[in-house]
Amino acid sequence: MLKITNYHKLFRKDAGFWRVGKIEEIDTAYLIYLMTDKGRKMQVNLERTPVGNQQQYELWCWGDSLRTGAAIAQTAVPVRIMMKLEEVKDMNILLSSIKSLTTNI
Repeated sequence: MLKITNYHKLFRKDAGFWRVGKIEEIDTAYLIYLMTDKGRKMQVNLERTPVGNQQQYELWCWGDSLRTGAAIAQTAVPVRIMMKLEEVKDMNILLSSIKSLTTNI
């Protein structure tokens, strides 16, 4: 189970045009809430349970994000990136991965 002791350090950091507005730790994931200066919002999830023998962690969000505050469409498809533990531990790499994940959404 992934445990990031200083996950709060991501608060108010930029990932492209997104800014980390809030971070929550739940049993299964870290919920990273992003926002823009124009009020657009998005949630990115970092799963805490490793996948596969290489101990990779899934960073994902919905392809149809909350653009206007509406619910996510039933046909929404998740967009995923797999990250190694050392990548998750490096704040710059994690922010860069969030930027890459959310760039075209």
